[in-house]
Amino acid sequence: MLLLASLPSVATTFTVPPALSPGAQYRVVFVTSATRNATSTDIADYDSFVNAAANGSGSQLASLGAIWLAIASTAAVDAYTHNRREFRDPCLPDGRRTGCDLGC
Repeated sequence: MLLLASLPSVATTFTVPPALSPGAQYRVVFVTSATRNATSTDIADYDSFVNAAANGSGSQLASLGAIWLAIASTAAVDAYTHNRREFRDPCLPDGRRTGCDLGC
């Protein structure tokens, strides 16, 4: 499952994407190492899953203290709406751009 968060500041576990202005916000996406079924109708279940993965013991993402949102859809909410706003070309934790436009 893919997830994302807006990060207003950068932690030491991340490489700042090239060409960003100081203080610029950007989004980070990553794929969890674990999987789960996709049978829940409640988007909060998927958010709980990705937050447990990101903020769990041993995760390099835990130091961010971020609240992560799953890039997922249910019958009641789509991924675009769930993530509250359009975003383009989110970054991977190593600073590389994904080249994806997830705002469609």
